Amino acid sequence: MENFRPGVMERLGYGPERLAKTHPHIVYASVSGFGHSGPFSELPGYDMVVQAMGGVMSLTGWPDGRPARVGTSFGDLGAALFTVIGIVSALYGRTKDAQGARVDIGMLDCQAALMETALARYDVEGVVPTRTGDSHPSLAPFESFETEDERLVIAAGNDQLFLLMADAIGAPRLALDSRFISNDLRCRNRPEMVASIEAVTRTRPAAHWIELLNEAGVPCAPINTIDRLLDHPQLLARDMIVQVRGQGGRTLRTAGNPIKMTGYEAFDPAVPLRAPGLGEHRAAILNELGRLSGAYSPAVTSEQTDVDPADDARSAAPPVLRAVDTKTAKTA
Repeated sequence: MENFRPGVMERLGYGPERLAKTHPHIVYASVSGFGHSGPFSELPGYDMVVQAMGGVMSLTGWPDGRPARVGTSFGDLGAALFTVIGIVSALYGRTKDAQGARVDIGMLDCQAALMETALARYDVEGVVPTRTGDSHPSLAPFESFETEDERLVIAAGNDQLFLLMADAIGAPRLALDSRFISNDLRCRNRPEMVASIEAVTRTRPAAHWIELLNEAGVPCAPINTIDRLLDHPQLLARDMIVQVRGQGGRTLRTAGNPIKMTGYEAFDPAVPLRAPGLGEHRAAILNELGRLSGAYSPAVTSEQTDVDPADDARSAAPPVLRAVDTKTAKTA
């Protein structure tokens, strides 16, 4: 896998066409701003560049405000996920015919793919979608509301959920209001609907309404800040907050692996993972490659990071695949 601009790997002598001739089984993934074809393919691309060019910034923010960057690296993360899907698909395909594949991922392509219905809505309606703040363009109520202490989100995205919501907050009259009796009407009369709901929700704290809405089966949530996530009971129950200890001994908390699969032994989240040092396993990997191919065998030096054996079991580098081709090792 590489993420240079198009042409760099070819200049280095490791382009996909060359490698495919000698190693037809290889899966070769390239990630770049705009992919390896098209008029923009040679341009540099960063997360914010493709957020802007891909349209997501035009949809993010408030109607009377300027376009905003999404709060996380949406362009980078989207491309990474599509790259993994492409690689896994190619590996599965290789089990059928032993042939590799070229996976070409453009970050801008990924942004376009993540536009949900915005492209189709414009093509059908002829109206350019724009920023709607925290509300959904075609569902209501599907936004945040003021309470006595902080805002909360209510996502009552169909008529049945709206009836349940109105009853749960003690305002069944809302469900009988002719302005709100269908989702289409609620979208058309959104300002009036929001004002009517907030006239109720402002009277009590967010936690009060969340409890009632959860009991009624209405999707809702507090707007959590990052500090709340670290102690969130659902994330803790699913080992999504893990501890990592660096070389300096400091332990910090970060996100765990969201992919839960049977057949894999669970780890103890109370025991910190240890982050490998920069280049910590380099010599061991090169030595193993050298033993397999005879091409290169550097000596393991004392520069290796001192590792507590108890910690090393949780950070050891994976063994090199035994299917390494000697031609690959010699070329490298």
